[in-house]
Amino acid sequence: MSLSKSFDLGADTLSLGQGDQDVNIVSKNGTNIKINGIVPSAGGGGGVPAVGDIDFIGNLNCNDVAGGGAKGIITAEKKVVSGLDGIFSSGEIKTGAANDIHSGKDLVFDGDDIYKAYPNANPPKNPETYKEFKNLIAPQDNTTFTGTNKFRDNAVSIQALNDDVPAIYEDTITLNTNGNIACETINNVSEITTGTLVCDNGGVNECKAKVFNTRTSGTNGWNIKQALEEASAPGNQANNILQIAATQAQAAGIPVEVYITSSEYDPTNNDNANIKLIPDTVLNGGKVQAAQFDLGTAPSRYYLKQDIGGPNNQVLQIKAPTNTATVNFKDNSNADVLVVKNTAVELGNTIPISFGSYDFRPIQFYKDITAFSFNNSALGSTNQIFKTNDTDWINKNTGATGQNLGMPIAANQGAYKLGFAQIGAGSLGQINGLRFISDTVLTQANDNLPNVILPSASAYSFEAYDGTSAPVITMAPGFLHYSVFAQFPGVSGSETSNVRITLTKMPYFA
Repeated sequence: MSLSKSFDLGADTLSLGQGDQDVNIVSKNGTNIKINGIVPSAGGGGGVPAVGDIDFIGNLNCNDVAGGGAKGIITAEKKVVSGLDGIFSSGEIKTGAANDIHSGKDLVFDGDDIYKAYPNANPPKNPETYKEFKNLIAPQDNTTFTGTNKFRDNAVSIQALNDDVPAIYEDTITLNTNGNIACETINNVSEITTGTLVCDNGGVNECKAKVFNTRTSGTNGWNIKQALEEASAPGNQANNILQIAATQAQAAGIPVEVYITSSEYDPTNNDNANIKLIPDTVLNGGKVQAAQFDLGTAPSRYYLKQDIGGPNNQVLQIKAPTNTATVNFKDNSNADVLVVKNTAVELGNTIPISFGSYDFRPIQFYKDITAFSFNNSALGSTNQIFKTNDTDWINKNTGATGQNLGMPIAANQGAYKLGFAQIGAGSLGQINGLRFISDTVLTQANDNLPNVILPSASAYSFEAYDGTSAPVITMAPGFLHYSVFAQFPGVSGSETSNVRITLTKMPYFA
């Protein structure tokens, strides 16, 4: 079929081909095929006019080039800054693969920013950057978050420059995805509310506060506190005092006490608390209640104990750690009032045993005589054993020496038990182990008138004795003193030994 060089079909739709293969429009001799006077492409494909606008509704698809996987590119020479040069107002920009909307692809432009325009605003409104339009933040912004902001998946760190030279940024606060907050210190102004507070970092592990309250809500519990006082004396009474203070008043049936308990303690079983600290009132003070008190921390110390149940349930036990240990009760001048030893109980030198108004306090004096002669009574009362004004007495109670019973005797007058005992064997073996005791009353004699002999009955025993009857004690008055003699009837008169004379003052006279 041959057509003229100019041919007008006069049709709105031109259909070519059989529908089973591509339609190829070619020119003879390799000449160009133009559309509206423009060569679409060097390969003869379809093209887009080089000038003018393209208006469309829907998608602008840039597909693979020749199936090689290279994506199409949209380029423009003019920047869209005010919306007057064109606006993408609807639809999608696809970059090759089906439904792949900016999926990891780059948006490249050579302008300063992306802007939101308000072409129809009344009054007119200047364009906003995309950051302003969406309320986005940038690294150097000072930002206040007012909405509900959520950071997911990754930890959030706040960094600051450290002291290195040169300084580098390091994490100061980290919010981890497990809910943990890691930071150096927290300077909180008011309250921190939490379930458990664990001080497990660092070498000190301190927990500092003015007041520790043992309840979290409702009525206040016990307080552990130290007053914040820096004043000098006397205005600093509470400065160094740790107070464990009850905040609830005493009420009938409700103890205000501190219990120190073992692990199995259960108050619902009416268990006994191991240790109770019981404050009462300022006037009444308080008490500490426990089954046993050990004194000191080293081994072999005293303890004070009362068993709970058993044979010693009602027995107060004060146990000494060694056989030489003593319990000393002292007065306000630190003098011993009572000393409890392993083998004796000693009262102070001036302390009597009182039976109501009757004070019983024996005082004993003694002296030793070397080579005492047991003269026969036929020789008369010449074997003197002491005078009341002798100055060689020893006070057994106090250990004081050089005591004088008769100066003045008024201070020591009264009823005495006179004791006589050999403290060595007789020189001839005729008298051994002889002891006697006699009741004697000592007063102060003004002179030797009347010149009478005052015999005293005695009780005696011996290991060996060659006398014919019991020893006889006589007293002769003198000026401000008495002389006391011992006679031994029937003895040979030539036996001697060392003896001890004791005078024990007994409170027989009221």
